[in-house]
Amino acid sequence: MINDPRGANRVILPVGRESRVKWTAPVLEAFQAFQLVRTVAASLLRAVRTAVANMISALLDALVWFLLLMAAGAAMLVAGTYVLAGIGWALIIGGVLCICAASFIRKGMTGG
Repeated sequence: MINDPRGANRVILPVGRESRVKWTAPVLEAFQAFQLVRTVAASLLRAVRTAVANMISALLDALVWFLLLMAAGAAMLVAGTYVLAGIGWALIIGGVLCICAASFIRKGMTGG
């Protein structure tokens, strides 16, 4: 066993042509503490990333429904105004109801 002149925390064990480094207790404890901190940080980051992804997914689902209902409502209003006889009035009412449903979704997305 040869003491390393660069520091007291390492001991070099000669093994054939190569030498193997054996770390002493303080260095091993610091390395294990670093590994624990890194594992905990990775777990927290993964949990935060999952929560944010779920929130974005829910918001995008609501946004897609909002856009679809607004587009359908506008299309029904235009078609109903174009026909304006019999089924035209039903299309106008359907368009208004689609826009009302979209406004409820928008109110839910904005929180108030």
